[in-house]
Parts: sequence; C-alpha cells; structure tokens
Amino acid sequence: MRSLCFIQPDITKGTGGLKVLNLITKELVNDYNIHVVSLGFSGDKPAYEFDKAVKIHKLFDRDIRIREALIKGGISKLRKIYKQNHIDIAVSIGASMNALLIFAALGTDVKTVFCEHLNCLNSFVCDNSQKIMQKIGARHADKIITLTKQDMDAYIDKYNVKREKIDYIYNWVDDKLLKSESIYDENSKTLLSIGRIEPVKGYDNLLVVAKTVFSKHPDWQWHIYGSGDEEKVKLENQIKDLGLSNNITIKGFANNIYDLYKQYSIFVLTSYAEGLPMVLLEAKANKLPIVSFDCLTGPSEIINDGLNGYIVKCFDNNEMAQKICMLIEDKELRKNFSKNSYSNLDLFSKEKIVRKWKKLFSEL
Repeated sequence: MRSLCFIQPDITKGTGGLKVLNLITKELVNDYNIHVVSLGFSGDKPAYEFDKAVKIHKLFDRDIRIREALIKGGISKLRKIYKQNHIDIAVSIGASMNALLIFAALGTDVKTVFCEHLNCLNSFVCDNSQKIMQKIGARHADKIITLTKQDMDAYIDKYNVKREKIDYIYNWVDDKLLKSESIYDENSKTLLSIGRIEPVKGYDNLLVVAKTVFSKHPDWQWHIYGSGDEEKVKLENQIKDLGLSNNITIKGFANNIYDLYKQYSIFVLTSYAEGLPMVLLEAKANKLPIVSFDCLTGPSEIINDGLNGYIVKCFDNNEMAQKICMLIEDKELRKNFSKNSYSNLDLFSKEKIVRKWKKLFSEL
C-alpha cells in the first residue's frame, strides 16, 4: 500500500482547506497509508476529527510562520517524516507550504503535488511571498492541482506550465448534506454568510450592503459564522458604529454548521477572492438561494446565474444589495431558486472527484 503525506500550516485551525483535507483523507484511508503533517500546532487538537487510521504529525508545538520554520529546521524535520514513513507522494494543501514540501523531498524518491487552495489571479491574496511559493510549486512540483478550470488556465498562462503537468479537481459536496434531504424554509427572514473573519472575506463590503438592505427591511437578520478573534472584535465595533447591532450577529466558529443552513433564507458571499468556496456548495446542497460576487475563483463555476442564485459584478455593493432585496421581497423567486439549487451539482459529486484523486496518485 502506497503512503501519502498531506501538509497543512496548522490543523488546529478550522479552515476551509483543512475541512477539504479531512474529507479527502476519509475517502482515501482504505487505499493508502495516510499521514497529515501540521507545520504548527497552536491548539490542543485538530479542528476536525480525522479517521483513526490517519497518522498525525506536527513539526512545531506552536503557531509558527513558514519563514521561521524553514530557518529552524522544518525541512529536515519533514524529510525525516518522509523517510521514516516511506512516503511515496507528498501533497501541499495551499501554496504557503510549497518550499517545505519540495525542499524536504530533494534527494528522496518522494513525488510532490502542489494543490492550490486559493488562486493565482487575485492580487488581494497573492502578496510577494505567496507569489514566490506559487512559482516554486509551478516550477518544481511534479504535479499541480487547482480548484477550478479558470485557475488551471491562469497557471498555464502565468507560469508557462505544461498542460500535462496540471489539472483541476473540484471539491465535492459532502454526502451528509445530500442525504439530509434539507427542506427550504421559505419563511425564514435571516441571511447567512460563512467564512473566516479576515479582510479577504470582504466583510467591509458586507456592511455596506447590509446598511442598504436593512434600511428597507429592518425586520430581517444577517448571521455570520467564522473564526478569528481579533478581527471579530474589529468587525463587531464596525457593526455597532453603523447602528446595525440589531440586525447583524457574529456567531463565531461552529462545528455543527451543516445543521444550521436549514435555518436560513439566503446565502451571501462577499469575498474578494476564493479558491473553490465550499460554503457555496454547502449552500446549494441545503437548497439556499445564493447571492455572490463574481470573485476569482469559483462562484461562476458553481452558481447558475438567474437560475439558483445571482452572480454580482465585483465589487458592486449597490447591485448586491439590490439582488438581495429582490429575493427578500419575492418569496416565489426564492422558492424557485431553491428548487433549482441542485442544477450542475453532479459536477461536484464525491464519486467523480475521488476517482480523479486516485487517478492522480496512480499516475505519479
């Protein structure tokens, strides 16, 4: 049985990338020896529970940045894990781990796979260090996997990557959601947004949109779920300053997020950039109408504009507020969008996507 090693910055933090990794390992654990390496360990335990057969490693016992980890022996620590566990293929989830992934594999037979969790198109998330890591992955990884076709084409163009070296694999919709047979609550008067409380998620845009929406519909609410204590305090202060405390509530991180979607009426995504936003797939699976900026990348490959949601020009807050108000004011429109929510969801089926992962590993 071949051995796989997946590398993440900190598996004690509940990120979208970690959630995807958790789902992938559960599907592959019967066919491979799975190892998950966390660069740092700022919490007590992983944010998501892994299968008991998955072996967890940590390079450092605290929150640590990649630059410091490289200086303080992170490469030799990871190489030791490669050798002791006879790793065949090492996979980075996100560009930030690329230097560690690839330098640790030098002088070994380990094949490397760079999985881009964001995209190479949006300067908002691609600072100089991110661009360097993307370039390292594009040039030196044995295989590159992006989350969308749009980003795959961008890598080919931007980094002159050969087509045979790169592919895209969507995230899949969790079977738990599809089997739950969620019933859309047409009488709910609450909007939903989910995402880490940080600038890239566009909560500054959300507040501008909310000001307009609640001036017309003060009886509605907007709930935000996501981790990020420091940014949460800032956002709460902004909400208070805008006089929106009675309408917007920050709920924080929730482990039972699947159970919460069914309480809401409309899902809204205001991000400046994404990879392939799992929250949109989860919203579709829960039959929620969606309003999202056409940010890079993902929304345009998930939402059928005008059929099960609205894709709004980036970052037109007036148009987004208008689209949300249209849905608020038209229950039949919301119900129709909900009925069509499963349109194109087959592209994100677990069976198809797991087959692509196994095909990738078999060819390396």
